[in-house]
Order: sequence, then C-alpha cells, then structure tokens
Amino acid sequence: MSKHNYYRPEATFARIGHDEKHADTYFLPAMRSRGGQRGLTLIEVVITLAIVGIVVTSATSGFIYAARQMEQQTCATAAELMA
Repeated sequence: MSKHNYYRPEATFARIGHDEKHADTYFLPAMRSRGGQRGLTLIEVVITLAIVGIVVTSATSGFIYAARQMEQQTCATAAELMA
C-alpha cells in the first residue's frame, strides 16, 4: 500500500456526537496550514492584486476626467472674460 492514502473518509469528516442520537452527525474540520507554515496562496495574491488594480484604475480615470472638466471650465471662463 502506498505511503499516501488519498481517500480517507475518516480524515475528511469527523463525528460530533458520541451517543446514539448524534451518531450520524458529521462536520468538516477547519482548514489547517501545511506544516505550521503561514502565508498566502498564489490565488489569494492574484485576486488581491486584481482588486487593487481595479480600484487604482477607477481612481485614476476619475481624476483624469475631473482634470479635463476643470481645464474646459477654466478655458470657458477665460473666454467669457475676454469677450
């Protein structure tokens, strides 16, 4: 038999009840870090960078739009004053 037993129902689920009333009650255990290591997975980093990119892009485009509007308003005001 191999060193790794990939399908072990007893490792996937754990029993809650010890009496007859709760004998069929199971729960999924909390996720544990591998070997006590802490850190982020690659997908978590990619998702975080995507969200930050979206926020920065929307803030930058809003700033550019406001700057253009302000420049147009300034030119319009200057033209009115010259007339």
